[in-house]
Amino acid sequence: DPAPHVPPPDSYSLRLVAPRRLYDAGSNMTGSPSLTPLVPTLVARANPYDLDRLGAVTGDQVRVRSARGTLTLAALADAGVPKGVVAVDFNVPDGPEAPGNAVATLVDSRQPVTDVRLESV
Repeated sequence: DPAPHVPPPDSYSLRLVAPRRLYDAGSNMTGSPSLTPLVPTLVARANPYDLDRLGAVTGDQVRVRSARGTLTLAALADAGVPKGVVAVDFNVPDGPEAPGNAVATLVDSRQPVTDVRLESV
């Protein structure tokens, strides 16, 4: 089975990664009132270089837009995120009333990668 063709990102897009966190919106966490506060707030983590190019800083609202959907999140400058990448945690809700896995609104599972645009709000 040949490896899938992974297109290079264009000059405006960032590659989306959706890492897992120890504390997320899984049933073990959400079923326990004492553990629920450990679920982090969903943010868009990006390299400070990429946020600077956008004119954004930590705490600013940014729109993460893919071909499939859009999320509006607070930006978080994170030097641990490589340039050209935006990280949105897997299985973390976008607010208390939102579905648990908000990043799924951005991902097209039929594609090998998801490229997103990061925009100021």
